[in-house]
Amino acid sequence: HIPTWAPFAEFKRQALKTRGAVEDMMNIPFDMVKKQMVSHRSLLGLVSMLILLQRSGQARPCFTSNLLELHCDPSKTEFNSEDEQDIKGAAATLIAAAAEDTTVSVLQSFILAMVRHPEVFLRAREEIDRVTGASRLPNYGDRGSLPYLDCVLKEVLRLFITGSPARISWSPPVPLGMPHRVMEDNFYQGYYIPEGSTVLVNIFAILHDCPEPEEFLPERYLTGINYPDPREVVFGFGRRICPGRHFAETGIWMVLANIIATLDISRTVEDKTLERFPEVEFTHGFVRYKTECLKETIIDADVHLLMEALITVVGNTAVVGKVPIPEPAPNEIRIEVHAVSLNPVDALYTLDQPAPDDPGRVIGSDFAGVVDKVGPNVTHWKVGDRVTGFVQGATAENRRPGGFAQYAILEADLAIRIPSQLSFEEAATIPLCALTAAQMLFITLGINAPFHNPAKVTNELKAESPAILIYSASTSVGLFAVELALIARTPQGKPYRVFATASPKHHKKLLEKGVEAVLDYRDPEWPEKVLQLSGGIDAALDCIAEGDSVAKISHSFKADGGTIATVRREAYSRDGIKDGVSGVYSAVWVGLGHELYYYNTHYPASEDWRAFTVEFYKYLASHPERFPISPITPRIMPDGLHGIVPFAFPLLGDDLVIERTYAGASEYLKPISAEKLVFPLKSPPSSG
Repeated sequence: HIPTWAPFAEFKRQALKTRGAVEDMMNIPFDMVKKQMVSHRSLLGLVSMLILLQRSGQARPCFTSNLLELHCDPSKTEFNSEDEQDIKGAAATLIAAAAEDTTVSVLQSFILAMVRHPEVFLRAREEIDRVTGASRLPNYGDRGSLPYLDCVLKEVLRLFITGSPARISWSPPVPLGMPHRVMEDNFYQGYYIPEGSTVLVNIFAILHDCPEPEEFLPERYLTGINYPDPREVVFGFGRRICPGRHFAETGIWMVLANIIATLDISRTVEDKTLERFPEVEFTHGFVRYKTECLKETIIDADVHLLMEALITVVGNTAVVGKVPIPEPAPNEIRIEVHAVSLNPVDALYTLDQPAPDDPGRVIGSDFAGVVDKVGPNVTHWKVGDRVTGFVQGATAENRRPGGFAQYAILEADLAIRIPSQLSFEEAATIPLCALTAAQMLFITLGINAPFHNPAKVTNELKAESPAILIYSASTSVGLFAVELALIARTPQGKPYRVFATASPKHHKKLLEKGVEAVLDYRDPEWPEKVLQLSGGIDAALDCIAEGDSVAKISHSFKADGGTIATVRREAYSRDGIKDGVSGVYSAVWVGLGHELYYYNTHYPASEDWRAFTVEFYKYLASHPERFPISPITPRIMPDGLHGIVPFAFPLLGDDLVIERTYAGASEYLKPISAEKLVFPLKSPPSSG
């Protein structure tokens, strides 16, 4: 026995310190999970309690909690101590073996390789940007679209830099595999290997069996030549193959992808002045690390490239996360967002995502802010201009940019200059819903637009002063449609006769705008009353398009029928619609001029609908003090991006407007009526 105080017993003192560190590594994370569960234990069984905590967000599922759930007795409120030790040891092994040793070694060497080969780094970033649009972080669902990044990972696993720049040599993280014992006599290529022999796999030699083995060449795996896949070699073989290989390899891929997408890696300014690369050495041992000589000399990372954004996540919801700040293309502008405005589709397609296997998409459409950067081909915008606009967000099956973020991108001719007397919060209520109303009126129904209309119009209204019905006129689309219809004139210069339905509390407001008559949509006889008052409707807008709304509207039409423009396609019943009357739906997103897959339907890019959007937004911006149509009354909501999911989504719901029942105790959580929910991202709320 050698006491710890004895001379030359430093090894024992160090061993005791190491033992304490190892015990802390095992106990501290495990105790955190256990403490969280025990504090909520009460009368619940452990399994029920775990499920409850995970669903409530108080305990996120993890390796430890999943094992505890699997091995504990649901009828008991205590853990088996033997199971505890096994689970604790397994979790610690993941940390020590998968993270502390090999994973750290791989990531250190990856960064070192990127410093030495910036051309590889730039090519990998270009590939990622093509897939993500430089508007989000890459996720594992992108892996099949990033073949070059896979090649970079293979080459990093195959080759780790050692030695000096004068002569580059390479070595994998574990150059010799785990030892194996031969279970029976064997012959291999003329060699006799007796039972009981210990065999070490020469991983170094296997992975150097290729042309130019000491060169870092990720593209070698794109040549079609069947080189050994390092991922099938470095994790070992047989019964002693690494059990966490899939976990480790996936985790490393995710880290590499996100480092490349968000950071710049280069030699420091001082280091760049050296004529040759600093000497690089690796430690000796079973796992090879880069030595500390490069710790302060080779990495210069720019981490100021991220912004907060509301992004989709697995489970049909969204969270505020960090994504790359987007860069404008030559014909685009970047906006620093000051306010965002909610539309029902923002909640609908987050709570029921059209692409649930593709998380990480920025949601949201309407926003307003200040031009932060302009593309090189943009001439009519400058930094500091106040603008509003909309993008598609995460509403389609194919990826489109979103607007609920600190920065957003707009094509320059689709931005609207905010008049001097309008606040950011007011301006953000306009772009999507106003364009929807304009498309329904001036394209679908054929009403004569008060501006140049480049879109193809097929519907023809023959009456001298056609009667237009706007159903649910107190919605945002309805209010804009009322004002635009009242502004418009027939080709002969006659006004259109506008009729509307709304709840009684909005009748006065609509009549003051110039609506000829307003009916209560709850009155079962309102279609007959509209028919009598108008002499028969020529065209109509259904601004909710749910249930039997289209059928009811159809019975207010003239005998020869007509067209009803609808804001939704699938939510209304086709039963009971009057003969000669048809509902026509069009997606507002077509006005952005890009191909999209929406509502399980393919919409090709439409140049004339995009041109219509440009002309309509020019018309709005032609009034320098106030738009020709009034903004929707904004309800100012708290907590910016962080408040959208907890406050706005319950109010908007995920299905029919007529089935909204949620109301909170706070004033800003009362039911929505003739308002838009607006979240300022700058405090205090901005003004014009």
